[in-house]
Amino acid sequence: MKRVNSKLTTVRIPRELYDVVSEDANSESVGFNTVLTRILRKYVEWDRLASKFGTITISREGFVGFLALANDEELDRLGSSFAKRIVEGSEFWFQASHLGSWLSLFNLMAKHGGLGVIRVTGSGKEKTIHLRHDLQISGSKFFAATIRALLQGSDLKFKIEASQNAITVKLSGAKKGKGI
Repeated sequence: MKRVNSKLTTVRIPRELYDVVSEDANSESVGFNTVLTRILRKYVEWDRLASKFGTITISREGFVGFLALANDEELDRLGSSFAKRIVEGSEFWFQASHLGSWLSLFNLMAKHGGLGVIRVTGSGKEKTIHLRHDLQISGSKFFAATIRALLQGSDLKFKIEASQNAITVKLSGAKKGKGI
Protein backbone atom coordinates (compact mmCIF):
# COMPACT_ATOMS: atom_id res chain seq x y z
CA MET A 1 0.00 0.00 0.00
CA LYS A 2 1.25 3.47 -0.91
CA ARG A 3 2.10 5.68 2.04
CA VAL A 4 0.55 9.12 1.98
CA ASN A 5 2.29 12.16 3.36
CA SER A 6 0.10 13.08 6.32
CA LYS A 7 -0.06 15.52 9.19
CA LEU A 8 -1.02 14.46 12.70
CA THR A 9 -3.47 16.90 14.23
CA THR A 10 -6.11 17.05 16.92
CA VAL A 11 -9.58 18.41 16.26
CA ARG A 12 -12.64 18.82 18.42
CA ILE A 13 -15.87 17.74 16.72
CA PRO A 14 -19.43 17.59 18.03
CA ARG A 15 -20.40 14.23 19.52
CA GLU A 16 -23.22 13.64 17.00
CA LEU A 17 -20.76 14.00 14.09
CA TYR A 18 -18.29 11.68 15.78
CA ASP A 19 -21.04 9.10 16.34
CA VAL A 20 -22.16 9.18 12.67
CA VAL A 21 -18.59 8.88 11.32
CA SER A 22 -17.82 6.07 13.79
CA GLU A 23 -20.99 4.20 12.85
CA ASP A 24 -20.18 4.51 9.13
CA ALA A 25 -16.58 3.37 9.73
CA ASN A 26 -17.79 0.32 11.66
CA SER A 27 -20.42 -0.59 9.05
CA GLU A 28 -17.78 -0.36 6.27
CA SER A 29 -15.14 -2.18 8.36
CA VAL A 30 -12.68 0.69 7.94
CA GLY A 31 -11.07 3.09 10.37
CA PHE A 32 -12.54 6.37 11.59
CA ASN A 33 -9.66 8.19 9.89
CA THR A 34 -10.49 6.57 6.51
CA VAL A 35 -14.06 7.90 6.57
CA LEU A 36 -12.98 11.32 7.82
CA THR A 37 -10.29 11.55 5.11
CA ARG A 38 -12.87 10.64 2.45
CA ILE A 39 -15.16 13.40 3.75
CA LEU A 40 -12.34 15.96 3.76
CA ARG A 41 -11.18 14.89 0.28
CA LYS A 42 -14.69 15.40 -1.12
CA TYR A 43 -14.78 18.84 0.49
CA VAL A 44 -11.39 19.78 -0.98
CA GLU A 45 -12.00 18.29 -4.44
CA TRP A 46 -15.64 19.25 -4.86
CA ASP A 47 -17.77 20.96 -2.22
CA ARG A 48 -15.69 24.09 -1.58
CA LEU A 49 -15.48 24.90 -5.29
CA ALA A 50 -18.87 23.59 -6.41
CA SER A 51 -20.68 26.00 -4.10
CA LYS A 52 -18.73 28.93 -5.59
CA PHE A 53 -19.60 27.78 -9.11
CA GLY A 54 -23.34 27.56 -8.42
CA THR A 55 -23.67 23.78 -8.55
CA ILE A 56 -26.93 22.24 -7.38
CA THR A 57 -27.76 18.67 -6.45
CA ILE A 58 -30.51 16.71 -8.19
CA SER A 59 -31.38 13.06 -7.72
CA ARG A 60 -30.39 10.63 -10.47
CA GLU A 61 -34.08 9.83 -11.02
CA GLY A 62 -34.88 13.53 -11.35
CA PHE A 63 -32.10 14.06 -13.88
CA VAL A 64 -33.14 10.96 -15.88
CA GLY A 65 -36.72 12.29 -15.91
CA PHE A 66 -35.54 15.73 -17.01
CA LEU A 67 -33.48 14.29 -19.87
CA ALA A 68 -36.29 11.94 -20.91
CA LEU A 69 -38.54 14.97 -21.55
CA ALA A 70 -36.12 16.35 -24.13
CA ASN A 71 -36.13 15.40 -27.80
CA ASP A 72 -32.86 14.84 -29.69
CA GLU A 73 -32.57 18.49 -30.75
CA GLU A 74 -33.08 19.66 -27.16
CA LEU A 75 -30.53 17.11 -25.89
CA ASP A 76 -28.01 18.54 -28.41
CA ARG A 77 -28.72 22.06 -27.14
CA LEU A 78 -28.45 20.94 -23.49
CA GLY A 79 -25.21 19.07 -24.26
CA SER A 80 -23.73 22.16 -25.93
CA SER A 81 -24.71 24.28 -22.95
CA PHE A 82 -23.19 21.74 -20.56
CA ALA A 83 -19.98 21.76 -22.65
CA LYS A 84 -19.72 25.54 -22.09
CA ARG A 85 -20.11 24.92 -18.35
CA ILE A 86 -17.36 22.30 -18.46
CA VAL A 87 -15.02 24.76 -20.18
CA GLU A 88 -15.87 27.48 -17.62
CA GLY A 89 -15.59 25.01 -14.74
CA SER A 90 -12.26 23.73 -16.04
CA GLU A 91 -10.89 27.26 -16.15
CA PHE A 92 -12.26 27.87 -12.62
CA TRP A 93 -11.06 24.59 -11.05
CA PHE A 94 -7.78 24.02 -12.90
CA GLN A 95 -6.97 27.38 -14.51
CA ALA A 96 -6.74 25.48 -17.80
CA SER A 97 -9.03 24.63 -20.69
CA HIS A 98 -8.05 21.64 -22.80
CA LEU A 99 -9.19 18.06 -23.19
CA GLY A 100 -7.21 16.87 -20.15
CA SER A 101 -8.70 19.52 -17.85
CA TRP A 102 -12.21 18.87 -19.20
CA LEU A 103 -11.82 15.17 -18.48
CA SER A 104 -10.45 15.95 -15.01
CA LEU A 105 -13.48 18.10 -14.23
CA PHE A 106 -15.85 15.53 -15.68
CA ASN A 107 -14.12 12.88 -13.57
CA LEU A 108 -14.79 14.97 -10.43
CA MET A 109 -18.42 15.39 -11.49
CA ALA A 110 -18.68 11.65 -12.06
CA LYS A 111 -16.97 10.82 -8.77
CA HIS A 112 -18.70 13.32 -6.48
CA GLY A 113 -21.85 14.16 -8.42
CA GLY A 114 -22.83 10.63 -9.35
CA LEU A 115 -22.78 11.17 -13.13
CA GLY A 116 -21.08 7.88 -13.82
CA VAL A 117 -17.62 6.39 -14.21
CA ILE A 118 -15.10 7.64 -16.74
CA ARG A 119 -11.99 5.83 -17.93
CA VAL A 120 -9.42 6.77 -20.55
CA THR A 121 -7.45 4.03 -22.33
CA GLY A 122 -4.92 3.99 -25.12
CA SER A 123 -1.48 5.38 -25.70
CA GLY A 124 0.26 7.89 -27.89
CA LYS A 125 -2.11 9.81 -30.12
CA GLU A 126 -4.85 7.17 -29.96
CA LYS A 127 -7.15 7.39 -26.92
CA THR A 128 -10.54 6.01 -26.02
CA ILE A 129 -12.83 7.61 -23.44
CA HIS A 130 -15.31 5.24 -21.82
CA LEU A 131 -18.22 6.73 -19.86
CA ARG A 132 -20.58 4.37 -18.02
CA HIS A 133 -23.69 5.92 -16.47
CA ASP A 134 -27.20 5.05 -15.32
CA LEU A 135 -29.03 7.81 -17.19
CA GLN A 136 -30.63 5.74 -19.97
CA ILE A 137 -30.31 6.47 -23.71
CA SER A 138 -31.20 10.14 -23.29
CA GLY A 139 -28.22 10.45 -20.94
CA SER A 140 -25.98 8.90 -23.57
CA LYS A 141 -27.29 11.34 -26.19
CA PHE A 142 -26.76 14.26 -23.79
CA PHE A 143 -23.16 13.23 -23.02
CA ALA A 144 -22.45 12.56 -26.70
CA ALA A 145 -23.69 16.08 -27.55
CA THR A 146 -21.54 17.49 -24.74
CA ILE A 147 -18.39 15.77 -25.99
CA ARG A 148 -19.16 16.66 -29.60
CA ALA A 149 -19.47 20.33 -28.62
CA LEU A 150 -16.22 20.19 -26.63
CA LEU A 151 -14.26 18.60 -29.47
CA GLN A 152 -15.64 20.60 -32.39
CA GLY A 153 -12.99 22.93 -33.70
CA SER A 154 -10.17 20.93 -32.14
CA ASP A 155 -7.48 19.20 -34.16
CA LEU A 156 -8.72 15.83 -32.87
CA LYS A 157 -10.53 13.30 -35.00
CA PHE A 158 -13.24 11.58 -33.00
CA LYS A 159 -15.98 9.01 -33.25
CA ILE A 160 -18.72 8.73 -30.62
CA GLU A 161 -20.69 5.54 -30.02
CA ALA A 162 -23.69 5.70 -27.69
CA SER A 163 -25.63 2.86 -26.09
CA GLN A 164 -28.28 2.62 -23.38
CA ASN A 165 -26.02 3.48 -20.43
CA ALA A 166 -22.62 4.22 -21.94
CA ILE A 167 -20.72 6.19 -24.51
CA THR A 168 -17.36 5.48 -26.07
CA VAL A 169 -15.30 8.20 -27.73
CA LYS A 170 -12.40 7.17 -29.96
CA LEU A 171 -9.87 9.95 -30.40
CA SER A 172 -6.95 10.22 -32.77
CA GLY A 173 -4.42 13.01 -32.90
CA ALA A 174 -4.42 13.52 -29.11
CA LYS A 175 -1.44 15.63 -28.10
CA LYS A 176 0.73 14.50 -25.24
CA GLY A 177 1.01 16.83 -22.26
CA LYS A 178 -2.64 17.85 -22.16
CA GLY A 179 -3.56 15.50 -19.33
CA ILE A 180 -4.88 12.52 -21.28
